[in-house]
Amino acid sequence: MTHPRTGQPVARGRSVPPGRGRRDRRTALADWLTAADNPFFAKSVANRVWYHLFGRGIVEPADDSATPTPPAHDALLDALAKEFVDHKFDLRHLVN
Repeated sequence: MTHPRTGQPVARGRSVPPGRGRRDRRTALADWLTAADNPFFAKSVANRVWYHLFGRGIVEPADDSATPTPPAHDALLDALAKEFVDHKFDLRHLVN
């Protein structure tokens, strides 16, 4: 296959945008999700675990974090999310 502008042959596989290096996009996504300064992931997981253990999330509905519904207990959700992050996203620790 040739590039429509240059007429040069195009190598198979995906090209990496300039400046991004050869880093796997899934790794970049995982790093962003599990970054300590990303409050969304830890709170979402903590809420989901609470829902599975107690039948009701701290934020309802438990599977829709985009809703503007405030948490039933802000401090509890923050503490669970902090504990989850502090223990390197260990679900067993969060459940125990």
